[in-house]
Amino acid sequence: MPASPTVSNPLYSSAQFLLELEGAKDGKVSSVKSVEGGKISTEIITYQNNRKPSEGNYLKQNGKLKYEPIKVVTSLAASQALWDWMGTFIGGSCIRHSGAIVAADHEYKERARRTFFEALIEEIAFPKFDANDKNPANVTITIQAETLVYEQPRGASAVIDPKDAEYAKSQHVKSCNFNFDFKGAPDSMRVTKIDGFSVKAKTIDYHHAGRLEPLKIPGKLEYPNITFYVPEPDAGIFIDIARNLAAGRRPAPTQASIEFYDSAKQVKGVIEFEGCRVFSAAHDKLDAANEDVRSVKVEMAVESVLLRAQ
Repeated sequence: MPASPTVSNPLYSSAQFLLELEGAKDGKVSSVKSVEGGKISTEIITYQNNRKPSEGNYLKQNGKLKYEPIKVVTSLAASQALWDWMGTFIGGSCIRHSGAIVAADHEYKERARRTFFEALIEEIAFPKFDANDKNPANVTITIQAETLVYEQPRGASAVIDPKDAEYAKSQHVKSCNFNFDFKGAPDSMRVTKIDGFSVKAKTIDYHHAGRLEPLKIPGKLEYPNITFYVPEPDAGIFIDIARNLAAGRRPAPTQASIEFYDSAKQVKGVIEFEGCRVFSAAHDKLDAANEDVRSVKVEMAVESVLLRAQ
């Protein structure tokens, strides 16, 4: 009697997986929460010809390969290798990494592998920080690989330890655990919320003879505007800036930073902003039915962003 397909090819869920990254400790990044994308596809080319209508007037053929970007969701307390890669990208350096997306079964045995080569970061989307949000603070990293291939699993050894200390550490950074510092503002200033923001550098395809896949070249780095919310009693410095703007006086650029920490109040990293210029300070709508704390929405342009790990 032939073996049951359920026994010979057991099913497994998507909850056990691993991101391998060149340069990481043991090649493994265990603090990743989800990975999606990485689809391999081709364009379809249509040829018209003079065949008989009964034979079909069009021929279909596969065209050039396309590789979908890979989106990695990880905690702000990411592994050191991933954090370093993020830091070099935001700093304007073009660092390429190769790696793999590994899927495992409930026993943490490798079942599938997709390997990517010469990948660049295209975008880093930072989460919102909110004093009322107790959920984990996760960052989404979009990676564009030059090539991506399916490979056979490399064996039945465990690919990730469910009690990995690095993964456990990443669980303790929440969206409410942050401090915002604006140079020139009093230390007592309270910031209740910071909207999410992204740093982008769209890759450019460079085609040349003798190569099927185009080279991926990093494009211009785009820094975002930062939006944050301050209770009206603490917003005096930003109201003064708006008053000076209305009078035609332009304030000098300044610095700001976001410091985030874990549940034990240990700082895990700092996001620094240089060349900050406040260009808007808007009060909340006056509403008789609204009993929330009245805030001022402040919008700030930045010239550069830096990452610093603790």
